[in-house]
Amino acid sequence: MCQINGTIDAQWNGKKIFLVPVFGPSDASHVDSVVIEDGKFEFSKDSVGMYDIRMAWKFQSQLQDLLVITEPGKLQVNIAANSSAKGTPQNEIL
Repeated sequence: MCQINGTIDAQWNGKKIFLVPVFGPSDASHVDSVVIEDGKFEFSKDSVGMYDIRMAWKFQSQLQDLLVITEPGKLQVNIAANSSAKGTPQNEIL
């Protein structure tokens, strides 16, 4: 199980953030989304894969998408102009 705990500036509270598969369909049944609350968000995945964490397209000029690997463990991400991830071996390398 991959637990993704994210932070983002509180100005984005109430907006959705998305976990989008890099390979395969990107439709509603394959994309996860959560609403940002108190500058935080959380995703969990029980399969290993490559995903982009991103905001809606109209906000992407202000925030950098983040490529993550959903490998087992806890992943800390920060979405900002320069997004980052840490906490699992493959994501530390990225």
